[in-house]
Amino acid sequence: MSYETNPYYNPQSRGLTVVGELEDPGASYSFTTLVVWTDGKRLLWATDSGCSCPCPFEDIEPEPATKADICRAIDRWVNEVSEYRDQRTRAEAANDGVALKAKVREWRAGGAS
Repeated sequence: MSYETNPYYNPQSRGLTVVGELEDPGASYSFTTLVVWTDGKRLLWATDSGCSCPCPFEDIEPEPATKADICRAIDRWVNEVSEYRDQRTRAEAANDGVALKAKVREWRAGGAS
């Protein structure tokens, strides 16, 4: 996938808008990212991780899912990135997860986000 069509860097090229994303607050020279997009009709999500070399989401396609499925994926993501982190970093990841779940729950088809 090219940079121009990568849903992370250029979501508009795919007809998508970012609803929100989570980044591992403890990552160093790496990334562990979860992103939620919308095409205006539905929610889509994906997660990707790696070292600092590859582009995030260069081989990942966002998948449609229900709000409940995305909220469960957010909980799993928070648990996974928090597992070996200090308390402050775990709390930051958990707070970010709560905020993204609120955005997902508030999203309505045809809305701006």
